[in-house]
Amino acid sequence: MDRTRLKKLLQPILSDHGFITVPGAVALIIWASSGIPLGIDYFGLLPWFGVPPFSDWLSYDTATSILSTIASAAMTTLSLVYSLVLVVFTLAAGTIAPRLLKRFTNDRVSQMTAGLLGGTFLFSLTILSCTGPKFVPYHSIGTAFVLAAISVLQLIYFVHSVSVSVMIDQEIAEIGSELKSRMTRVVRSDKTSDDCEWPSKDGFDVLITAEETGFISVPDVPELVACAEKHDILVELCMPPASFVTQGSDILRIRYGDRSLVGTEEEEKPKRALAKSAKTDKDENIPADGEDETADTPEKEETPRQKIERSVREKVHLDTVGGSEKDIIFAINLLLEIALRALSPGVNDTFTAIACTNRLSEVLREPVAKGLRENIHLDSEDKPRLRIPGLTLEELLKKSLQPLRLAAADNLLMLMNLAGMIQRLYAAARTNRVRRLLASHAEDLIATYEKTGPLDRDLQDLKDQLTGVRMKLEDD
Repeated sequence: MDRTRLKKLLQPILSDHGFITVPGAVALIIWASSGIPLGIDYFGLLPWFGVPPFSDWLSYDTATSILSTIASAAMTTLSLVYSLVLVVFTLAAGTIAPRLLKRFTNDRVSQMTAGLLGGTFLFSLTILSCTGPKFVPYHSIGTAFVLAAISVLQLIYFVHSVSVSVMIDQEIAEIGSELKSRMTRVVRSDKTSDDCEWPSKDGFDVLITAEETGFISVPDVPELVACAEKHDILVELCMPPASFVTQGSDILRIRYGDRSLVGTEEEEKPKRALAKSAKTDKDENIPADGEDETADTPEKEETPRQKIERSVREKVHLDTVGGSEKDIIFAINLLLEIALRALSPGVNDTFTAIACTNRLSEVLREPVAKGLRENIHLDSEDKPRLRIPGLTLEELLKKSLQPLRLAAADNLLMLMNLAGMIQRLYAAARTNRVRRLLASHAEDLIATYEKTGPLDRDLQDLKDQLTGVRMKLEDD
């Protein structure tokens, strides 16, 4: 099994997301720490502390009863915690948005609570197994008391966190705040076409294709930029993150700074041909009857170019489930999903959709002010190394405004809020290019409402809201 496949199989276990790694690590650390107080009690390592004051009434029977109570209570509470988490998951998936489950599974409060309760159970069970009529570990029992008290306080905080997480406005605010910080980093690293030279599609040397089906993701952009800087190459994603690709689809382009790595036309066979023939080659190499399947076969040493391509390919993942909670596109889609579900006839919650719109306008303000053109990442020497498509201002506005406009075609309250969003963004725009772009969205908003046959007065109210924005198109 190659390293990439092994890493992919272990990713759910080694990842700090979900209820495996963090709770398991916390529980194991607390369990392992049980040896410290046991050693203190058994070897008398802290004689200056003397015997705890409660040792006079803490008999063997009392100690076992206390430890049994703590262990059973910790396990019962752990079951309650997971039950509450499942209830929250069900409510979020049914009433808000199914994609919110990713955020809830990454909640550190829930993870730490599960780990603390599990560790308290293992700690108490270990101390209980070492307790006997001739050996009552007073310090260890006192530590178990402390863990029980901390678990109670953590449980109270967990209940508070769960109650807040099901408040839709609070969740929208947190998503918007995280999205704004990520967008700020993108805007700061952005270089306009006038400031940064980037080759066209024909200017790249190698086209890398997908070896399997999945959703494109770049978990660690700085790591990919560092890899590109190390090998002196330019890397461009063919499709935006969270895009679905099938085996053999184009996912990456590479341009080598060292032109000696660029071979002849015969050596530059399209990668898609290699991907399509991979399975055929594997089938053709089936050993005949009587032939040793495990016989050693000479392995060809990788060329420098192949090593570079493999290194870059490992930095771009094809996930089974689309979208990472760290992707900007995923976060935008999450806000859109909440808004569109709220605008559906079955829910009919316009004010939740308005809350999502307000957060989107806050997120888009900085890209509009900057006039975001490209998502190009620079290395430590401010040289362009990586371009990720899908985050231009045109794409962001289209992705944000178009579905909301169509979903609220006959909802004047929502349309007025969208008009206010366009008005606020127009006030932040600094270039004619961005103003014209926003003015065209304003015209689309009015045209969509006109097709629903509204009253003249309602239509005029919407036009008045966008008067300043529409004047730009009229002046042009």
